[in-house]
Amino acid sequence: MVHSGQDPARGSGGATPPGGEGVDGGWLAAWGRLLLRRGVSWGVVLLTAGVALLAGALAGQIRQEDDLLAFLPPGNPEVAAFREINERFGGLDVALVGVEAGPQGVFDPGFLSALDALTRSLEATPDLDHVLSLANVQDFTPDPTGGIVTAQLMKAVPATADEAAALKAEVLSRDAVVGRLVDREGRGVVVYVFPAFGADTAAVAAAVEAAARAALPPDAALHLGGAPFVSSAIYAATQADMARLTPWAVAAVVLTLLLAFRDLRTVSLSLVSAGVSIVVVVAVMRVLDVPLNVVLGAMPVILFAVGSAYGIHLMARYAVHAQGLDAGAAVVRTLARTGPVVLTAGATTALGLGSFVAMDIEPLRQFGLFTGLGVLVSLGLALSFVPAVLVLSGWRPRVAGSGALDGAMAAVMALLGRRRRALAPALLAVAAVGAWGTTRVDSRMDQRAFYNPGSAPDLADRFLLERFGGSSFVQIELQGDLGDPWVLRELQALADRVAAVPGVHEVTHIADVVATVNDAMEGQPRLPDSPDKVALLYGFLAGNPAVGQLAADDRQRGLLHARLSTVELDDTERALAQIEALVRDQTPTRWALRPAADPGSGERLRARVGARVVAVLRAAGGAPADE
Repeated sequence: MVHSGQDPARGSGGATPPGGEGVDGGWLAAWGRLLLRRGVSWGVVLLTAGVALLAGALAGQIRQEDDLLAFLPPGNPEVAAFREINERFGGLDVALVGVEAGPQGVFDPGFLSALDALTRSLEATPDLDHVLSLANVQDFTPDPTGGIVTAQLMKAVPATADEAAALKAEVLSRDAVVGRLVDREGRGVVVYVFPAFGADTAAVAAAVEAAARAALPPDAALHLGGAPFVSSAIYAATQADMARLTPWAVAAVVLTLLLAFRDLRTVSLSLVSAGVSIVVVVAVMRVLDVPLNVVLGAMPVILFAVGSAYGIHLMARYAVHAQGLDAGAAVVRTLARTGPVVLTAGATTALGLGSFVAMDIEPLRQFGLFTGLGVLVSLGLALSFVPAVLVLSGWRPRVAGSGALDGAMAAVMALLGRRRRALAPALLAVAAVGAWGTTRVDSRMDQRAFYNPGSAPDLADRFLLERFGGSSFVQIELQGDLGDPWVLRELQALADRVAAVPGVHEVTHIADVVATVNDAMEGQPRLPDSPDKVALLYGFLAGNPAVGQLAADDRQRGLLHARLSTVELDDTERALAQIEALVRDQTPTRWALRPAADPGSGERLRARVGARVVAVLRAAGGAPADE
């Protein structure tokens, strides 16, 4: 017991106890003396327990987010342009439902009935902008009385084998459908699901998958691709990994502490304080409506390992001081002499993590901010809750490291001391190798690195690549009067050049759709030569939601979609670089009339005709562009 008037950091008779000289003061020592009042210590313990209970209730309500677009820096001009395009043309995070039909093939009446049911179910699903499949795609055919008939390509589910055969022949004759909605062999289909702008991609992915599994026959193989499904798969895989690895990480920390202290109560106290800090930080995230994401999912394990260290450091010194002092005096001395060291270590760690707020990527900023906050909470509990419990309980734990572990560490230090001249060059060599290794790290973003070969996203990528040319798209926005046939021709010319880029499978744009409608009108799949004819053809496209993905309602902006036929990062980057160069160098920004006899006009015309021929050949499965 500490008597009035006696320095609580000294033993009876003023003798200097183990651990150093007497303590004269300092705010941490004053805090320790305040904790010697049992009412104060009980207040700290009860306050911590109350905060932990309240935080636990809030933490259980935190929502989860698996949107990979959250990793894009919002201040970047290209990212801002992407989000603006996404809002103008509808959700670009298309979900691709690839279906490999059973033995009877796509045109089996039973399969088509299931596909029609799936399409209707998805069309009625909230938060979806529109759905495009073989069951609802529009077709344009000449009207015998004049004009064009606009109707669904599959007007009804075939009831007989002859009707199915007729539908198959009709569908496979449509170049705009084959390779996009159904493969050339009639073995697989793709349903394009476009979420509404701002929709919860995780909810969309879950709803689409549930609808697909409920509607499709059991012998059909389902392949879910596109950004919503990839994001959900990556988040689910990450959470599964964390659920599997977290117990091992916790066990490793607990085992290490038990080997060092050989005192279950001491270890439990440090781990409780670390656990409370985790719950408090997650509760703060819930209050601020910050969801858990792929990065923040690792925060609890990190806080558990880092946060428990501060209480351990204090209790290790407390164990030494408690050999010659009562519990209260040992707590004061520990806070006075070890507290500043622990405080400095925790503050520097929190500040280091806080520096993440300078990064462009929002999830990484959140990770640094909340992990740093968790470190500060752990530090605060180590300096308040832990000593309060020690004062109230009067524990006298064993001195850490005594025994075999202490002897082993002493032997290692003695060896390093004898070899100190060789140690410095060895450390420099290790540092040099590490510095060289950092220059070899590939910091590029490869989506496939997030999931394993043979996983559902990987199998979906393979299916979509083999049957439909890929699942990755590049969007190019162009501004101009899309009612002007000359503008449409320039759009067509740019699309032909993009289609010739290695790694590009196909290009979709509004000029191609207008030419398809003109084919039904005049029997020629070409662009009309007057604005009035263009306006007439647009009239047949009114109300078609798929057209909204290609042209804005005012027809002053258009979007060109290029499907990439590669999943390799190097090939993708080369294709993107060539596409960017084409858009930058060969897109006209002004018009000038030139005589037909001008040599430059002839060269330009030949180049455009050549690009058109190559694009048509490639679309029909002919020779590659370089032939």
